[in-house]
Amino acid sequence: MRSARFSVTALDQLNSLLAQGAAQYSPRVLEDKRQLVFAAIRRHILYFPAAQMRDPDLGLHVHPVRKTPFVLLYSFDASEVRIHFIVHKSADRGRLDPLDVDW
Repeated sequence: MRSARFSVTALDQLNSLLAQGAAQYSPRVLEDKRQLVFAAIRRHILYFPAAQMRDPDLGLHVHPVRKTPFVLLYSFDASEVRIHFIVHKSADRGRLDPLDVDW
C-alpha cells in the first residue's frame, strides 16, 4: 500500500486554517476537522488516488474533505501520495506554486 507524505507547507497551512477557526469553534471541533483530513487520506486517497480530478493549472489532484472547508492538493506514484497543499475550498489556487512547497 502507498504511504502518505505531507509537505511542511501543507501541515503549516492546515494548522493556520485551524487557528483561524479557534475563536469561533471549540478545540474539540477543530480536532475533529483535523482528524477528518487525516481520515480522508487513510481511507480514500491512499487507495484511490487517481479517482479525483486534477487541477489543470497545478497538475495536482484535488480532494475536497467532506464535512470540512478544506481541499487537499496532492500527487502520487506507486509507492506514496504526496500532500503538497491544504487550502480552504474558496482559496485562490492560482497563487499556489508547486515549486514553492517545503518538504
